[in-house]
Amino acid sequence: MTDDALFSAIRALVNQHDPEELLDIAPQDEYDPEVREFTNLVRGREKITSEVVARAWLRYFGASDWPAERREELVEVAIKLEAIRRDLQSHS
Repeated sequence: MTDDALFSAIRALVNQHDPEELLDIAPQDEYDPEVREFTNLVRGREKITSEVVARAWLRYFGASDWPAERREELVEVAIKLEAIRRDLQSHS
């Protein structure tokens, strides 16, 4: 998977959940800094858990309610990111 394709897939995943509920008024690239961090996590060796995703998210949105109030979505994002990470590792 190319870097652009990976970034696009992760952006689509994050935008689908719209964790801060900003995309009604913000551009589609609103979460790109977080997407870049998630892309780096996917390219890394650390297992991606909901705690890892929450920690990364809160670096950008320290007052975010997403990790606590929409926990199921956070877990779903973590599971999908980890699946992408494992898939990339199996093809390298």
